[in-house]
Amino acid sequence: GTYRPEIDGLRFIAIIAVLIFHVDAFLTLYMDKPSILSKIWFTGHYGVPLFFSISGFVLTSQILKTKNFSYKQYLIRRIERIEPPFLITTIVFYLLLSFRDGFDPEKNYSLFRVLTYTSNFDTNLINVVTWSLEIEVVFYLILPLLYLLAKDSIWKWSVIALCTFVFSQFYRLPFLTTYFHWFVIGIIIAILETKKTYYF
Repeated sequence: GTYRPEIDGLRFIAIIAVLIFHVDAFLTLYMDKPSILSKIWFTGHYGVPLFFSISGFVLTSQILKTKNFSYKQYLIRRIERIEPPFLITTIVFYLLLSFRDGFDPEKNYSLFRVLTYTSNFDTNLINVVTWSLEIEVVFYLILPLLYLLAKDSIWKWSVIALCTFVFSQFYRLPFLTTYFHWFVIGIIIAILETKKTYYF
């Protein structure tokens, strides 16, 4: 698609937010009290949701601008983009941990969970930060299917977001319903930009 420098700018902001959030958590843990970063960067935990909104915007924009959408080609592009670095880092983390602590069935099972993007349903002993990637993957899978239902109707996407948000207050599927509305924010912005209108 067309290069959007503003998207990279938002990604940079999200990366900095996530980085500072984790540095703050690390300092707080070892100082046994809130670090100074907590006072000057209290919104750092919004870095990952911002990534989710960016994904919703970028992928929906691509779908809206594709005349002959192919679910197969769509998935292939997603796999080519995320799988190589994901596999490499996961295997490296697994080997480093195993050489340090020994190979054991529990770690092997956790590796299986991570590689199948299901560790959010269980314990992740390999690389805990993959929780957000697992949510992204679920979104990649269901976005085209939901688009068949909602198309470019903003009110339908709003209803879907509201329903998942309300549902998450009673029963939380691991992270998905808690964060899905952030994807929908990006989806709605993409629809507004494509339609060049603010009418529902």
